Amino acid sequence: MQIKEETISMISAIVNSLCIDYMDALNEAYSKHGDESFKISFGVTINPEAGGNKVEVTINFVTGKVKDKIIRTVYEGQGELFKAKELVDPT
Repeated sequence: MQIKEETISMISAIVNSLCIDYMDALNEAYSKHGDESFKISFGVTINPEAGGNKVEVTINFVTGKVKDKIIRTVYEGQGELFKAKELVDPT
C-alpha cells in the first residue's frame, strides 16, 4: 500500500468537513479563550484495506477551562473533630 494524492486529498476534505461541522462550537470555544491561544488538534489514522486505504480523522479542542485551587494547612497535633461512636451489634 502507498499513500498517494487521493489519500492526502481525502484527509484534507475530512479535516475541512469536521471544521465546518463544528464551526459553531469552535467559535464558541475560541471566544471563551480571550487573549490565550486556542488549540485545535487533528489526528489521522491510515489503515490498509483491500485495494485502498481506510482513513480516520479525529478533531479535538477544549470547549472550556477549569482552574481551581484549594489550600489547607494541617496541624498534625490537632485534636479530634468528631468523637467516635461505638457500633452496637443488633443481634
